[in-house]
Amino acid sequence: MFVNALYNSHACAVLVSEENEEPILVPSDIAGKYCVAFDPLDGSSNIDCNVSTGTIFSVWEKVMIKMMMIIYKDDDDDNDIDDTLCC
Repeated sequence: MFVNALYNSHACAVLVSEENEEPILVPSDIAGKYCVAFDPLDGSSNIDCNVSTGTIFSVWEKVMIKMMMIIYKDDDDDNDIDDTLCC
């Protein structure tokens, strides 16, 4: 539920959850400016005990940085500048 809501919110660029092995990258045409990490707490065993349940969220604004990548070849060097998303 969280993934679907955040993915389609037009506010998030990257979603990270303990329940997914890889980050979820939102396509650029619907991506926003935030990276969100969240951990839904498994509180099902705590409901009978009347203990609080919830979800932990962490939100960062995305930052684009320029990285210089140098690729060494046998005959010449090729320098490429690449955009990298950092949160």
